[in-house]
Amino acid sequence: MHSRIRILAAAIGGLLAGAAHAEGFTATQPGSGLISLDLAGAGAANLGSAGLGSLGVGPFTLSNAGTGVTVGDASAVTLGDYGSWQAAAPWASAPSGPAAGAFVNAMSNADNAVTFAFGTGWSTSFVGLRYMVDGTNGLPPGDLTVTVFDTSGAVIATYGSLSPTGGGGVNESAFIGYQSDSGSIGSFRVAGAYHVYGDIGYAQPVPEPAEWAFMMTGLAVAAAWARRRREGRAA
Repeated sequence: MHSRIRILAAAIGGLLAGAAHAEGFTATQPGSGLISLDLAGAGAANLGSAGLGSLGVGPFTLSNAGTGVTVGDASAVTLGDYGSWQAAAPWASAPSGPAAGAFVNAMSNADNAVTFAFGTGWSTSFVGLRYMVDGTNGLPPGDLTVTVFDTSGAVIATYGSLSPTGGGGVNESAFIGYQSDSGSIGSFRVAGAYHVYGDIGYAQPVPEPAEWAFMMTGLAVAAAWARRRREGRAA
C-alpha cells in the first residue's frame, strides 16, 4: 500500500506542475516539474512495419503507423542547412547543460506516425518534446505534426506543419508541448517527414476516476488494518 501512497502524492504533484501553462499548445518549456522519458532504454530499436510492432519505454507504449523509425538512437543526425542533432552535445539554448541524450530518428521515411500511449486508465496534464527538421537540399521539406488524444482515443488538439528549426548549428531545436487543464491526455502522436526529436517530458500520470476509487479503497483498507494492529498491540 505504501507504493499507492507514493503514486497518490506524485499524481498531486504532477497536476500542480502542469498548471503553469494555460490550456493548449505552447512553445515554452516548463522550467521544472516534468519527468524525462529515457529513450536510451529502447536500445536503438526499429519501430514500424519494417521492425517492431510496439515498444515499451517508461510509462508509454510506442507504436508506429509508418515504415520505420529508430527509437533510442544514440548517435547523430545531419540536418543539412539546418545543422545537426547530436546526442552527445547539449541543447543550443543551454550550452552548459547536460547532453541531449537518445532520440527518435525519423529522417529516412515520410510516412511515420509514432504514438506514445499511457496504460489503460492513466492520463497526464502535460506532454512535450524538442525537435528539429531536415533542411538538406534535394529532400522534401521536413515537417512535424503533433496530435494529442484523450484516454478514449478522441483527438483533443492537433498542431501541424511546424516551421523548420535550426540555423545551421548543433541542437538548435524548438519545443512543442500541450497543457490539459483537465489532465485528460492519454496519448500523443508525432508524425511527418524527415524529422528528429527527443527530450520528451510529461507531467506525472494520474489514474482516471475509477482508478482513483480503487486506490482510495485500498488506502482505506490499509489504514483500517494498521489501526487494528495498533489496537491489538495496545491490548
